[in-house]
Amino acid sequence: MVETSIGIELYYEDHQKRDEVIYGGTIDEHLDKTGLINRCLGLDDEVVKGWISNPSTYPEEYREYLICLLWKSRGVRGGLIKIPGLVWRGDDLVVEWRWTGMQYGTATPILLRSS
Repeated sequence: MVETSIGIELYYEDHQKRDEVIYGGTIDEHLDKTGLINRCLGLDDEVVKGWISNPSTYPEEYREYLICLLWKSRGVRGGLIKIPGLVWRGDDLVVEWRWTGMQYGTATPILLRSS
């Protein structure tokens, strides 16, 4: 875990820490089994709403990642379980939905509240 100055951690499952990829379904099971799902951020969190409404407040250190995942808001979209993530594109912060059947690596951390 990489703790940031705003009380949020960039979390990686063990495979990701070893610079390996892992399927989202396996991450999903891990978060449920360990109870970490309860610390995951989601689209309803005030800090996330603030970042979306005012992208200039999105932390600089997160902009280097492909996508920061908001696992708490996982849900079924188009018949597939998907996870929203925040992606920095130019001057815009966008929400992008990723399928749990995709592989995730070091460019896709999960946002957790610090313990």
